Parts: sequence; structure tokens; C-alpha cells
Amino acid sequence: MEFSMDPKPRACVPRVDRWLGLSTNMMIMACGGLTYTYAVYSGHLKEVLHYTQEQTDDVGAAKDFGSVLGLFSGFFYNYYPPWVTISIGALLHLFGYSMVWMTLVGAVTPSFWLLCTYFTLGVGGDSYIDTGCIITTLESFGDHRGTAMGLLKAQVGLSGAMFVLIYEVFIEPDVNRYILLVALAPSVAGFALAYFTRPFTPEYQDDDAEDIKQRFRLTYGVLISLGIFLMVVITIRALINPGRPVLAFYLAIMFVFASAMFTIPLIRRPVEFFSSYLSCDGVDDAAEGTNLRDFSRRGFRYRKKPFRPELEDIHEGEESAAFMSSSDVDSEDDIVVFKGGKVDTEKPPEHSLRSSLFGIDFWLITIVIMVGGGTGLAIINNFAQIGQALGDGQVDVYVGLISVWSCFGRLMGGFGSDYLLKRGYPRPVCLLLAQLSMCLCCLLLSTGWVPFLYVGSCIVGMAYGSHWSIQPPILAEVFGLEHFATLYKINSAAAPIGAYLLSAKVVGVLYDKQAAIYRSQALTHVAQNVCMGTRCFGSSLLVLAFLCALSAILNFWFMMRTRSFYSPPQPSSPFKIHV
Repeated sequence: MEFSMDPKPRACVPRVDRWLGLSTNMMIMACGGLTYTYAVYSGHLKEVLHYTQEQTDDVGAAKDFGSVLGLFSGFFYNYYPPWVTISIGALLHLFGYSMVWMTLVGAVTPSFWLLCTYFTLGVGGDSYIDTGCIITTLESFGDHRGTAMGLLKAQVGLSGAMFVLIYEVFIEPDVNRYILLVALAPSVAGFALAYFTRPFTPEYQDDDAEDIKQRFRLTYGVLISLGIFLMVVITIRALINPGRPVLAFYLAIMFVFASAMFTIPLIRRPVEFFSSYLSCDGVDDAAEGTNLRDFSRRGFRYRKKPFRPELEDIHEGEESAAFMSSSDVDSEDDIVVFKGGKVDTEKPPEHSLRSSLFGIDFWLITIVIMVGGGTGLAIINNFAQIGQALGDGQVDVYVGLISVWSCFGRLMGGFGSDYLLKRGYPRPVCLLLAQLSMCLCCLLLSTGWVPFLYVGSCIVGMAYGSHWSIQPPILAEVFGLEHFATLYKINSAAAPIGAYLLSAKVVGVLYDKQAAIYRSQALTHVAQNVCMGTRCFGSSLLVLAFLCALSAILNFWFMMRTRSFYSPPQPSSPFKIHV
């Protein structure tokens, strides 16, 4: 598609369109992964409040349960403008984590369960912010939902590593100030950018496929480059421990990458734009978007509409289509799903809610998610204590590796499952590989060899992240879409339940028993709830590895029972998922 050139250069006019909405949503989501940095301050919380390991794990489980509060965010989104949902989430996050910060500095002295409530509210606020960003992007990019979702959710994976680097340069070792940063950053971003978080519908059909491809592909390239750069920085940090001036230099480069990642979606045909040395030739800046002045004057009306949680609920599963080209999507209201390496002529059979809930298949995959996701959360929440027990205190390094590889896992899980699916393999094969990877991680960590901490942090991040890009498509393909939202919520709730049972009642209890034995055998005075050596977490990690192996067997059984859903029975055309 060729664009006409003006005889005179146009003045730069601020454009408010769906690309600006995507960019601002990316900025907000880039602050949404701080809840996964619990390992940075869990040891400090345990020391200041004199908690046992079981209590520390209970706090981590309460944090993970906060995502359940996001179930109500869909109601606010459907009946109020998106900025209301974003603002509620920012307020909840600010209140919850501010109270945690005030507790650790001694300003307030809440009970144990009240502190757990503060963590739950803080993470629950993130779910509201997530809902506003995800659904507005789905509505604005109906023709490229999967690709847009991949960009948003990858921000969550990388944000932990980005903020850990900020912590190392400006804040370390003041953990209390870091918790204050955790309280402020997502809230300030939400309040400041909520105005632009709304669905944008172009007044015409955008036919410039080359422009869309360039914006998305170049942004993906910068995103992956940023992840690789952060991984290199984390590796250098672990090997030679550079000083703060060097880390500040790395931080400046990180900001350059991040700025480019947020800016590229705003540029029409960015490849051609940069290749012409920032020349405006050939770019029609009025082709899409709304003048900022007109936008601010225009009313934004909402009609009362029924609650549709499907949009919120499927956003994790949309990442599985992140690498699909625009040719895979027929219209802006449809998502193409492939089965068995080919595409079906008929829509898959829908199951009633009763038959799904009373069938063995649904509970098989629920147990798989409970063990796999719960094990991932348990290891992530206890990684600081695992490292300290082995005499290695580089907690920020591990948190950074987990964050980066969680991002890679989300991207690889979706792309890899689609890749294998198109070649005739059922999608549960990828979930089976994630379970086996989690089992391998537990076995490596149980050895107590310090180098395995770095390998284990990468594996657990990748395996845990991949769960959330593989699970939703499986539910849609096996159980249909009529009751997808209900089944997805029930299935996803299994992960925090598993995290609580495995972290607090397995890892925490076994650690406290080993800590008591360690104190009784120590020749010198040892602080309470302190344990050093391989045995502190070795037995609990072996238990987790055994459970992951059992989960893999159940996953294989589920794969065999559902293989008929992935066998190509007849030549076909894509069926569509309406959301």
C-alpha cells in the first residue's frame, strides 16, 4: 500500500490511537511482575518479624491467592470506563503493599493473618490492572489479539529482572526501600496512564499489513534482545560482581532498550522510518488515530453490557498465538485454532458444564496444574532461603534469572505448542515436557550444589511460565468454549492452592524440622529458624520431584485420553473461537 506524500512536511501531531493504547498498556504491565520478586524480601520479612519458615511460606501463599480477587474486576470493567478498573487496582496495590512496608519499618504491628490480608489485597490490585490492560488491548487489536497479548504478558516476566537491577544500583541493601518501590511503581504507573487505557476502534479497516508486521516484529525483536541483555547482565553479576558504576551503565542500556520497546509501536512502518534516517517521507501521520485535542473533548460513552469474563479469562491462552502471522486470522472477531497439524471443518463438540466437572479429564488436568504450577510457585517463593541455606546469598541474581526465563517460557510455550501441533503432536505433550522440566529442577536443586541454583532458577522460570501459555488452549480444545470461563477459573485456582499445600505444609514444615535438628547439633549458638546445609531443603525438594513425576504420569494419561481431539479426522478449514 503506497502513501501519498505532502508537498510540505507535516508538523508532528500527537496521535491517540490503538498503538498508543498498546504502548501505555505495555508500560503499565512492565510494573506488574514485582509480585514475583518475593524472594528478594522474604528473608528480610522472616528476620524482622521473627517468622518461622512455615509462616513465611504462608505469607507467600496469601500473596498468590490475591489473584482470585481479580474475579470481580470484570464486573467493574463492563459497567464503568477502563480507567475506573485500573484506578481501583492501583489503589488496592498501593494500600496493600504500603501496609506491608509500614509493618516492616515498625510503624504498625498487624497480626500475622492481617499481614497476609495486606499481601492479598496488593496482588489483587494487580489483577484489576491486568484486566483493564488486557481487555482493552483485546478489543483494540481484534485482528491481532495473540500477538498483542504476547507483548503485554512478556512485560510481566521481564519486569522482575528490570526492577532487581534498579534495586542493585540505587537501593541495595535497604530492603524496606525496595518494598516501598514495589508499592509505588505499579500504582503510579496505573494512575498516570489510566487515561489512555481504553479500547480504540479505527474508523476504517486497516489494510496496511506491512505496517502492522513491522511494528509487531520489531517490537518483538527489541523485547527478546532486552531479555537476552538482562540475562547476560545477571550472569556477569554472578561471576565477577561488578561495582555500582558498571551496573549503572547496564541500567542505562536497559532503559534504552525499554524506551525503544515502548516507542516502536507508535511509529508507522518503523523499519522504513529508521532506514530513511528518521525521515517523514512516505508516512501519512493522519492515516490512523485521533487528534489529541479532539480526543480530549470527545465524550467516551459506555453502554451497560452483560458481564463477559471470557475476555479476561483467556488472556493467558492468547499468548499461544503470539507468533501467528496476520494471515492466520480471518477477521477481527475471530481467533484461528489449529488441530492435529491441520485445521478442522467443524467446530469442536461443546461439553456441558456438568459433564466437564463430573468427568475425569477435567480433574486430571486440574491436578496437573495444581502440582506443576504449585511446585513452581513454591520454589520461586523459597528460592532465597534455598540459596541462603547453601551459603549463597545472591538472591537478586536468582530472581532476575527466574523473571527472564519466565518471559521466555511464556513465549516458547505458546510458540512451541503451536509448532508441534501443526506437525501432528497433541498440545498436552508440551505440558508434559513442562512437568518433566519441573521435576528435573527439583532434583538438581536437591543436590545442594551451588551452580545448580543458577540452572534451577532458569528451568523453574521457563517451566512455570510455559504452564500459562499451554493450559488455556488445552481447555478450549478439549472442553469447548461454552463454559470456558468457569472451567478456566476453577483450573487456574488450583495453582495457588497447590502452592499453599506444597510450600507451607511440605517445604515449610520439613524445613522447620531440619532447622530444629540443626540447632540441636550445632556447637555454637544458632539463631532461631535458621538452617544451613543441603538437608534443609533436600528432603522437601525430593518430595516435590516425586509429586511432579506422578503429575507427569497423570499428564500422560490425560494426553492419551484426549488424543482424539488432536487427531486430524478430515481435511478442514479453521474453526474460530468467538470471544
